[in-house]
Amino acid sequence: MRPTGSDPGSEKPTASIGVRANGDIVFEGKTVDVRAVRANVERIRAVDEHSGLVIVAEARAPMGTLISVVDQAHLGGIYDITFSTTE
Repeated sequence: MRPTGSDPGSEKPTASIGVRANGDIVFEGKTVDVRAVRANVERIRAVDEHSGLVIVAEARAPMGTLISVVDQAHLGGIYDITFSTTE
């Protein structure tokens, strides 16, 4: 039998962090400092150690901020990161 796509029961829970063009970081609708990213990621992992992360960046988001967010996510224990952009 051929696979028909992803198994609905196998999807990992994901959290989303936004990075705005002005460098603001948004987590769960609240603007947070980059130093708060790690703590929020650790909280997510405490609920489910297989959690993933989606980073949604505006087109002109500062690259340094994006890298800092990824670094903090790694320090918090999440390595399954997907990137997306918005206009």
